[in-house]
Amino acid sequence: MRLKIVATPESREGKERLRWRVDVFSGGQLVRNSVALEDPLDDKDKELCRWYLEQYLQKEPYSASTAKKATSTLEGYGKSLAEQLQLPELVLQSDNEIQVEVEDATVDGTHPHDSVHQLFWEFLEDPSVWPSTVSAICVRRAIETAIQPLRFSQRISSWPCSGQARQRVNILLVTARDLRRDSSLYTDISPSIVIDLLSEIQHRLTLGGSAIDIAIEVVRPGTLDALKQHLADSKRIHGPGYYQVIHLDVHGKVGTHRGALRSSKYGVLYFSNPDSYSVKAIRASEVAKVVGQHSIPIVVLNACESARANAGDDANIAKTFAKSGSAMAKFLETFYREFLLEGQSFTISAMAARRVIRMEPNRDARFQMSTPLCDWFVPVVYSSAEEIHFIRPDSLNNLPADPSFQQPTHTDALPGRGFDLLRLEKALATGGVVYLTGPAGVGKTALLHYATSLWVKTSFVEVSVFLDFSRQNLLSMDAILDSIADQLSQSDITSDTIQFMSESTEEKSKRLLDLLHDSRVAFILDGLLDLRYKNDAEPRNQTAAPLLQFLQLARAQRHDLQEPDHIMIISGCVKNFPDNLALGRLPVYELKGLSISESVDIIHQINTVG
Repeated sequence: MRLKIVATPESREGKERLRWRVDVFSGGQLVRNSVALEDPLDDKDKELCRWYLEQYLQKEPYSASTAKKATSTLEGYGKSLAEQLQLPELVLQSDNEIQVEVEDATVDGTHPHDSVHQLFWEFLEDPSVWPSTVSAICVRRAIETAIQPLRFSQRISSWPCSGQARQRVNILLVTARDLRRDSSLYTDISPSIVIDLLSEIQHRLTLGGSAIDIAIEVVRPGTLDALKQHLADSKRIHGPGYYQVIHLDVHGKVGTHRGALRSSKYGVLYFSNPDSYSVKAIRASEVAKVVGQHSIPIVVLNACESARANAGDDANIAKTFAKSGSAMAKFLETFYREFLLEGQSFTISAMAARRVIRMEPNRDARFQMSTPLCDWFVPVVYSSAEEIHFIRPDSLNNLPADPSFQQPTHTDALPGRGFDLLRLEKALATGGVVYLTGPAGVGKTALLHYATSLWVKTSFVEVSVFLDFSRQNLLSMDAILDSIADQLSQSDITSDTIQFMSESTEEKSKRLLDLLHDSRVAFILDGLLDLRYKNDAEPRNQTAAPLLQFLQLARAQRHDLQEPDHIMIISGCVKNFPDNLALGRLPVYELKGLSISESVDIIHQINTVG
């Protein structure tokens, strides 16, 4: 059964709640004409629900009585919508599946500013709203877009993997946060949730031998200009239509210009500021235009207000869902499995994911508590096409989905360092070389291992070379070149093992420079300066200068080819990088200790795994 709801707002003047006039269609036939619909929540209810979704778990998890009142208010939401529109009476005994499509009516070609999409229509997916014969309900929000390039075909093909039977879906991730240490956003949404989850899904698909693979690329840094450049480079290398999904993990807001009318509201997304650690507001319409120009059919947006068609208040309800890593992991894991592996539509995949988090309501709360939260209705899908499907190639249609594909475990995640990683990548964007400093034991080595693993997975670099001067016997240039050769031999950039026989240091350097010519590498020199500057009469490590000279030559030849330079991170406890090593003035990033809350989170995760 297909129901379509088309709503026109009424004037709110003198009224406590928003109201609409609604036409209901069943199978294309008008069955309800101009039915009155009132917002189930008044302003007081909205304040209560805003507290419940934004603050209950994060700040006041012991306020159980107030939370119970909010839950009771939300539990009656779906029935209120259905009863006002008399929807259950339309269901026949033979109807066991219902699709509900919601859209705004247009007046003279324009959309109303009091959009009906601000209502929580996903509550209609609650089975208790409908007769017992109904087993599945799916809500789809339909929108019209004025940007023609955003109107895509309903079926999306995967990208073939060269020389392989597998097919690939290419996902582009943009992450941006306010990175100032005194920012109130510093303790807000973790910037690692999405990338850690996607990386784990990618790993499980590969490990399980799935017929479908996902390739993840990340825009670094998360500026609008970097996004434009990344898309332009991709089009030049791969041709148009390379990305099927773009995931914008940013903050957002809906508002008006000061003194402007409510009808002139517009949305902004906060991208990284290219000139500072702060963020920069970009009109959402400008971002949509960029996405449309590159024909990316699916946009996943988890900005604070991305799920709101805002009218009167600027509630940040989506923020709570994003902050709850347990909820987001469950939602995204189910969504991508249904969409990519099972071949379900975009809308059906989102519905299935909402059902999972509705059936599993426990969320991580403050003080390491696990508390039920009614937030399953927060993630929503807007679509400008009838439906969007991912096409499984004919050769793969008979292959079963990987049965071992389960909830990600985040085995490679590094809790508490997401903001540090973004700052480090921001520093690298200026010249490709950074000096990372911090006291012994603060976590520099762990951060660098996590970063390089992630950079390889997301195609930022093709391979990483990790030289740990505190653990490896790297007291000569020959030993260093041997270590570089061993690590490159284990990578995909060469099919042969690099073996040095009786070559001189210069001959070894030349062979490696020839190999490094064609691939971008991340070089990590961990503890280089700590080993060089001992309280000995003669420094133990005499290799810093020739090693850096070798790496600068490798970077220069990439630069001459107009290819992205190799990146280089030197780490150590020494606060200032010495001027006599011919690298000039390097950007310095100081890694500080974790906050108390971050430390508690890590202890909790260790205890949970144990």
